[in-house]
Amino acid sequence: MFTKDGDLTAETIARSPRIMEGSKLDNPHLQEYFEAHGGIDQWGKFATPRLNIPGREGTFDIHFYKNEVSGEIYYYDYKVKLGGGTRR
Repeated sequence: MFTKDGDLTAETIARSPRIMEGSKLDNPHLQEYFEAHGGIDQWGKFATPRLNIPGREGTFDIHFYKNEVSGEIYYYDYKVKLGGGTRR
């Protein structure tokens, strides 16, 4: 899932669905960054496939931002989300 530098692997990114359009994110920093890097309509918030936490303690996924045209990944506010069932 991760490179040795802590980034997501290309395979993980390719398997990650968009969970929100960039234009729907209400964060001034992200809006400014997206506009400066291709335009807000090119960006989205993505989440990795859910994986089981070792020891069967639940599930987790990782949220990140991606430019769907250039393929750029922006790890601002990069986070692990614990728990959850079916993705909304």
